[in-house]
Amino acid sequence: MTPTETFAQKRAEAVELIRAHAPARLQDSLIELLRPAIALTATRANDEEIPVGASKFGGAPDVPEGFEWPSWNDKPLGFLAQINLEEVAAFDVENLLPRSGNFAFFHRWNGFFHKDVGQLVWFNDENLNRFPDPPRQKQGEHNFIPSCHIQARPQWTLPESQLVDESLEMDDEECEIYIEDLQIVLAEETGDLPAHRMLGYPISIQDGVQLGAEFERQGGRWHENRQNIEREAHNWRLLFQMDSQQPDWIWGDLGKAYFLIRDEDLAARRFDQTFFEFQCH
Repeated sequence: MTPTETFAQKRAEAVELIRAHAPARLQDSLIELLRPAIALTATRANDEEIPVGASKFGGAPDVPEGFEWPSWNDKPLGFLAQINLEEVAAFDVENLLPRSGNFAFFHRWNGFFHKDVGQLVWFNDENLNRFPDPPRQKQGEHNFIPSCHIQARPQWTLPESQLVDESLEMDDEECEIYIEDLQIVLAEETGDLPAHRMLGYPISIQDGVQLGAEFERQGGRWHENRQNIEREAHNWRLLFQMDSQQPDWIWGDLGKAYFLIRDEDLAARRFDQTFFEFQCH
């Protein structure tokens, strides 16, 4: 089947799941909230086996001539992944992403109670070369990501419970059903565990990552701006979510790395406005 046909089949399965588990009063609203995503499956591979410019996790990035390795406070960021946008274009059914070039994701996990830093770079350049001898951080500052080949596939996702609860006013029982019988089951049914994905909705471990992005944008004043933060949080779009992948790498306690961007910045290709957060249990 084509990606379009597979998306249609997967949406029908998601609708069936909602009809089977969700309270009747919520079903139509939840079906309207379904959002397509690009699920990513990682398979270990030697870096030399992965073609230059192809989508992959870990190893060394493929960059244009003159590339300067990103850093923060004079310390190099760690390379997470690169996505060849032509390879995933057929799965971007909402036409949100650029149709050419590569995304390269970098981050620095500083541990608990410290600021985590991430950066997205868009290389819209056909002449790429594998970066020789990427800088390595000190032990404990960055968990090495082994080289992995990536395959994309269609998926449908539901929003985080905090945003659904805010808009649909779910009670405690409905929230539990939503999280345990819908979000988790939907991920299991589509085989999206570990949950690596582009677009769609994020799967937060702690507080909702979309709320966190808007909270930071508004200066961290929750009590003064709560209603506005909750309203504007819907405008944040997940660009990339990278999960812990046992047994090859684990961040913190089975953490996830998130890159988000506001819809208006995505449309304008302002990728320097990307928000990064790391969460773990």
